[in-house]
Amino acid sequence: MRSRFEITLSSLAYGYVLRVPILVCLSLLALPFVAIPTDAIAGPLLRGLFDITDQSAPAGGASFAQVVVAFALVTVIALMAAATIWITTSLIVADGEERFGLRPVEKSPGLQLLLRLFPLLAAIAVVGGAFIQSTGTVFAGLLGAVFGIAVFVLLIRVRETWWRLFSARAKSRLARVLFRPFVWVVSLTPEGFTDPQTGEVRLRHLFALVQLFISMLLYAVLFALKYDADLRPILRAIPTLCIVLLLSMMLCWGLTAVTFLFDRFRIPALLVLATYGTLVSVFPQGDHFFASIPTARTERPVPAATVLARRNGDVAVVVAATGGGIQASAWAARVLAGIQHDSVACRTGFDRALVAISAVSGGSAGAMFFLDAYDPATGALPPMIDIDSEPSVKAAEASSLDEVAFGLAYPDLVWTVAPFLKGLDFNPPSLWNGRNLTADRGTALEDAWKRTASLGTSTLLSWRDDTAGAKRPAVMFNATVVETGQRMVLGSTTVAKAERRSPLLDFREEYGDVDLLIATAARLSATFPYVSPPARVKRRGVFENAVHLVDGGYYDNYGTATLVEWLDEALSDGAATPRRIVFVQIRSSPSGGFDSTGGSRGWLFETFQPLTTMLGVRGTGQLSHSDLHVQLLRNQYGGHLIVPVTFEFPRRLNAETDDVAPPLSWHLTPKDRGRLHDAWGLMRRDRLDLQHQLNDADNATCVQ
Repeated sequence: MRSRFEITLSSLAYGYVLRVPILVCLSLLALPFVAIPTDAIAGPLLRGLFDITDQSAPAGGASFAQVVVAFALVTVIALMAAATIWITTSLIVADGEERFGLRPVEKSPGLQLLLRLFPLLAAIAVVGGAFIQSTGTVFAGLLGAVFGIAVFVLLIRVRETWWRLFSARAKSRLARVLFRPFVWVVSLTPEGFTDPQTGEVRLRHLFALVQLFISMLLYAVLFALKYDADLRPILRAIPTLCIVLLLSMMLCWGLTAVTFLFDRFRIPALLVLATYGTLVSVFPQGDHFFASIPTARTERPVPAATVLARRNGDVAVVVAATGGGIQASAWAARVLAGIQHDSVACRTGFDRALVAISAVSGGSAGAMFFLDAYDPATGALPPMIDIDSEPSVKAAEASSLDEVAFGLAYPDLVWTVAPFLKGLDFNPPSLWNGRNLTADRGTALEDAWKRTASLGTSTLLSWRDDTAGAKRPAVMFNATVVETGQRMVLGSTTVAKAERRSPLLDFREEYGDVDLLIATAARLSATFPYVSPPARVKRRGVFENAVHLVDGGYYDNYGTATLVEWLDEALSDGAATPRRIVFVQIRSSPSGGFDSTGGSRGWLFETFQPLTTMLGVRGTGQLSHSDLHVQLLRNQYGGHLIVPVTFEFPRRLNAETDDVAPPLSWHLTPKDRGRLHDAWGLMRRDRLDLQHQLNDADNATCVQ
């Protein structure tokens, strides 16, 4: 009879060796709870993940068939993930005594029920979260879930029928064949793998291997379908959540195999992974790269004074757009399109008065879509009838979450395991510098942003030519250099070297023999931490020493630092001065207010307090410096010359949407888009102020 202490130690030991499937199960179980509630800790990043019927839906919303397919796929793959957790857990429980020297576990019906129940609860939680967050008819969702359950049961029945067709001897032969690639590993450490009496691989491991092959088949099929989704409109209903579930399933298989193999020798799995990561990091292909276009052109971005001189004696508008994921992109595009819409009604010519935009992170994406709408033939914007249906606004609000998840689950997962394969190519032959060097989630994100034919071909130099010819406002996408912390400006204009009062770099000055697509430049400015990777330019090959670029928000999330320097250079030249410069700041989230919870936090609070303080100071510090820079510029050149107007997303919209954290991922739910629409309606005073500054117009009826 074992003592309670021995039972406790045995339970802890099994908990340790079962840590991978337990953590995967708990993660899936907790995912909807940390993502969906209004005050959820990970809501801004993850709530869009459960909006499975809206991620790739057209403007009219997902069809009945798309809703059914989406819920069916999520249900099937959630149940497959649950089956993976159950099988890996059962293997460790069955072989833990022999493999790890643990005390035997009684294989009671209650234990078997628990091994199935908890993974099933995780699957139910995920599908339930999709029901809560997604739009569409309840009937279509239920029909899809039922259909998904039926497909899963059919798969299980087919597998069980196939399994029964083989005799014990046939299964043993099949096990020897399938385990042949692992025969060396099994021979070195057979405990838990083989039957001590016969020396044959245990059939339960063969069963697990068959299930792994089914998982890999699903992984491959989903890759094929998503990769070719444009040719099959119904397949656009495949949700991002499916990719996340498949990634969780593959990680459960892989990491459980690592722990099962090395825990016997008391070697921590983290040490194994760290050692492998260190070894493969010697391959330069394992780095992330962004594509560049070789060019013999030597032109530098258009000088600030040249751009501003076009508005000599007239009103000029400059814009600074903040970062903040898709919320920043959508808010920047909506504000710019909304100002232009008001301008048409008020006859103030905003599109021609706008001379430059300095953008950061998500604001760069919104600015890109807005500037792309300019007609190079006229240097003006086409008529805007309705802001919600404006192409630039719709493009900025469209989801890119699917592409990021696809890049993470497929190319990035493969390159992480085998980075030495990344540079391989056959046409032309290459071991190091193949086309796949730029294939990652960052490139997938920028490809998703090529939502117009022009964004598929427009480059920094082509927009530089448009700026030089007064056909398009100047743009400055702000990024940050990882190695030095400096700003890197990628755009059609910049601050001249002699006039720089801060450590600012210009991409065309540093890499004058290459050009970039506009979508690439915007993506580099919007390299949100972990969502898209830090990358260096692919120019002469993987061995070239080049800096890594990340989100411009690390240095200045408000975009004002570069714009203030740019204006300072243009105005100090003295060649030409506009009658008035309207300095528009577009802020995608509320900047005022603070949370005061009070009370003692104890040692846990003290442990994380330095990091919490650092992050808090970063936000308030950047805001303070932004306001100070603008004020100092006004002090130097006169408050009558530089007039600030701020469009800040409000903290409170109405009783139902108070204090809802803005989304930071690359997906907006219908409610998020509704908040953006409502927020613009609350900007009437600022809209009137801006139109008045543009043309001294006092007609309030032109702003609706």
